Amino acid sequence: MGKGAHRFTATALAAIALTACTSAQGAGGGATVAAPTITAAPTLSSLQRGPNGEVPVSASSIKFTADELARIKAGNFTVGLIWADPNDGVTARKALKELGIGIAAEVDTNFDLQKEHDAVQVMLAKKPNVVLALIVDSAASAKNFQPLVDAKIPLIFEENIPAGFKYGQQYAGSVAQDYAAAATYAADIIAQSMGSAGQLGFLYYNANFYIVNAWDKVFKDTITKKYPNIVMVEAGFADPAKAQEVAAGLITRNPNLKGLYASWQEPLDSALAALRAAGKTNIPATCVGMGQSTALAIARRKQVPGVGGVGFYQEGALEADLVAYLVLGKTTPSLVISPAFPVTRANLAASWTQYYNTALPADVAAALAQP
Repeated sequence: MGKGAHRFTATALAAIALTACTSAQGAGGGATVAAPTITAAPTLSSLQRGPNGEVPVSASSIKFTADELARIKAGNFTVGLIWADPNDGVTARKALKELGIGIAAEVDTNFDLQKEHDAVQVMLAKKPNVVLALIVDSAASAKNFQPLVDAKIPLIFEENIPAGFKYGQQYAGSVAQDYAAAATYAADIIAQSMGSAGQLGFLYYNANFYIVNAWDKVFKDTITKKYPNIVMVEAGFADPAKAQEVAAGLITRNPNLKGLYASWQEPLDSALAALRAAGKTNIPATCVGMGQSTALAIARRKQVPGVGGVGFYQEGALEADLVAYLVLGKTTPSLVISPAFPVTRANLAASWTQYYNTALPADVAAALAQP
């Protein structure tokens, strides 16, 4: 996922990107929480927009004929991959291989602008048909990627777009997950778990990263508009490594919290640790996204009644599909998004499969099997 003006560590990105995490921090002891009942909406979120106001199209609109798939496999096409974190490329690499598109070069920039600059130089030398990238910084990355625009190498971006780049001119398309819908589901889940009343801690990301800022806003707006008896108390964190400290301060200042939201899994794990340290093991909490620790907490009924889920696996597949569109000479949409869905204990196994295209981890499956 691309960043805004503030850089993230690769660890933080991995958490936001919703890769499976083996940490059990969010699954520690605590009172059980009531299971909410949330139904997935059947239509595309009307709230989701790209950084420049791009209106998304559904993942279901991206299709290939048998002849097109054969042409892709026979074309010896290549793509260059630039990732701020290599975890984001797992699904895309698999999907590209299945399509028959080779990888000319792949560079992990680790959210370092100089490494991103150097990665672009690699791509200029390799001359792939397309470059797919997760940028470091929306403002600073524009200068880094301009040489690829000048070289007329088509660009596909994940989540974030370099500042000033226009669809159809400097870039060919982008892919995201439907975080707006996911944030709405997270809001409904936590509100229901709180009985739609009381103080809700809002632990938000206080740095300039468009997509996270956007889903935090959707969550906040949903609570404000739909649940008038919930009072939000806020604290922002700019450094994910300090989220537990920020959460502890929020908890101390507001001893009557009835629920808590954190932007994504890593700060949620930190917030849960802060709640446990304060002896508040009966307060439900949620976030956007799911990893192994959140899934385990949901399965064990420990403080996480559910989360807003997104199509992590499908996002990578869509990125490969847009690369394929370009090598075929087809027009790519400015923004295509993978669907979101509510994740609760009732649909945890199916949600994990939709999320990661794998079966539940053994510890989560064992916990889910308990009555």
